[in-house]
Amino acid sequence: MGLNYVAVAYDAGKAIPRFEKASYFNIYYVKAGEYSHGQMLSTLDIPADQLVDQLIAMRIKRVIAQNFTPRSMALLRKAGIECYGFDGGTDAAIAAYTRGELMPL
Repeated sequence: MGLNYVAVAYDAGKAIPRFEKASYFNIYYVKAGEYSHGQMLSTLDIPADQLVDQLIAMRIKRVIAQNFTPRSMALLRKAGIECYGFDGGTDAAIAAYTRGELMPL
């Protein structure tokens, strides 16, 4: 399994927000069940279509958020980005993903 780039919705240490309400995305690099934090992407006041374009440019293939609007999910899927739902913090979300506990929506 190669290197995966996973974006997890983030909002100042609180439970992860829904995709459209995220202030930031933590970008993680995942390989062979291990992950490391790479960078943060600020998403303040960015419309969903522009955010998806930024995720594509960053080679993100998976996004984890509390939930997604149908429009956002359609934009992400059209771009080939898998959507995962999780209710908890960012560290717990990426850990659950690397353990194979999350399934694409």
